[in-house]
Formats: sequence, C-alpha cells, structure tokens
Amino acid sequence: MISVNGKQIREHRHVMEQKLGRELLKKEYIVHVNGDKLDNRPENLAIRTKAEFGSGSTKKSGYRCITINGQIIKEHRYVMEQHLGRPLFSHENVHHKNGVRHDNRLENLELWSKWQPPGQRVEDKIAWAKELLMLYEPESLKGTS
Repeated sequence: MISVNGKQIREHRHVMEQKLGRELLKKEYIVHVNGDKLDNRPENLAIRTKAEFGSGSTKKSGYRCITINGQIIKEHRYVMEQHLGRPLFSHENVHHKNGVRHDNRLENLELWSKWQPPGQRVEDKIAWAKELLMLYEPESLKGTS
C-alpha cells in the first residue's frame, strides 16, 4: 500500500492508473502477467474485466476457472475455443507459453495436440500425417493423391 493524496492505495493499482491516465472502473481488476505480485512494473500489469467471460476464480493449481452458462470450465480452454470458433478436439490442449497458468491472454496461449500415430510402419505414419493435414490445413493437400 502507498499513500496517494492522503488515501491508501495498492501500488499496482496506482501504477496502472498512471499508465492509463485514468482511474480503474469498478468492473476492472489488475493481474500480474508473470505471476509475481511484487513486480509492479507497468509492463507486468494487465487489466481484466470482471465480467469478461463470466464469474470465476483462480484455483490452487494456478488455473483460472470461469462459469459459463452454469458450467465451470478452465478459462484458457474457453479463450482458445473462442479464438478457433469451435470446441477443442479431445486430443487438443492449450499451453501457456510463459508457464503462468492464470495468464490467459491469447498471445500467451498456443494449441497443442497429443494425437500421434498408433503404429510405426511408414504407411501408418503417412496415413496419420494426411489425417492431421485434413484436420488443420486441408488446402495443403490439394493436388496430391
């Protein structure tokens, strides 16, 4: 806490308000991008809107869970599904590039696939590779047999 104009205010809030040039709205809150709550550098602070996706909380595991239509889901999966415009496939998961599990900015998320060919014969691998391309990049198979 620091004192600003005779008022006690959290340092990260003051830093963010200085960066924005305005006071935070009631529906806005601040997250520390790298997870270190003592690191109040402006580049480590980001604003989130409380009603951005729905109500939610951060679990002991570090993942943020939200409630959408009465169902509790992990926020990073929801963000990726919204970006892709479809639900995730059962073999897909979402990876946090910087390792901070509650940093669910799209630029920090990447889609991973756990899918792999069941056999090791070359023809099995070729068939698997074609399936993978049909799923993620079908235009690359045009003109091939």
